[in-house]
Amino acid sequence: VKAKKKIAWIHTDLSTMNLYEEQENKSFSKIDKIVLISEECKSRFLQCFPKWEKKAIVVENFLSKKYIRESAEEKVEFTVENGKINFITVCRIAFESKGLDRALNVIEQLKKDGYSEKFHWYIVGAGEDEKKLLELISEKNLSDCVTHLGAKNNPFPYEKKCDIFFLPSIFEGKPIAVTEAQILGLVPLVTDYSSAREQVKSGQNGFVMENSERGIYEGI
Repeated sequence: VKAKKKIAWIHTDLSTMNLYEEQENKSFSKIDKIVLISEECKSRFLQCFPKWEKKAIVVENFLSKKYIRESAEEKVEFTVENGKINFITVCRIAFESKGLDRALNVIEQLKKDGYSEKFHWYIVGAGEDEKKLLELISEKNLSDCVTHLGAKNNPFPYEKKCDIFFLPSIFEGKPIAVTEAQILGLVPLVTDYSSAREQVKSGQNGFVMENSERGIYEGI
């Protein structure tokens, strides 16, 4: 790339990625600045690549509250069930990082324990495990309490009608979807990924769950 300055913008927790260190160092040697999405992601990056400390900085996502709130006013054909707590997840459908498969295991157990009539979980997104997600919902007989809405160009009108933004991720950088949901007034219920406690003060403006199936069960 013919540019005077080169910036690597990293939106995930690199310590979870099983990287080929020699190849990564070749790339980082050609970069002027390495931008991480949160302080925790920067800390974990430097645990893996301490030699690049002088290049590493934190720049968080930029969000427009006005844009998000105005977008949420778009009319959509979507209603939630009255008398239930309505959960919504907006993410890429990728089990390895987002943990949706283990969340379905938890929902299955909650249903066996008699809780399924108290809540409904809506999932917005597409991705490599979308077919598997639909198969698991069917196999586990969860269609009465879990609905996959598919990909949406504008997820905000769907979020606005729900109560809880639920994110059962195994690992994350600093997911912008959590902050967007907070802007719309949803309560985030998230696993303890690397920057979760930078986004959510557990018990004050949301809840951070132990990053395990048991933790998700107890959190819900």
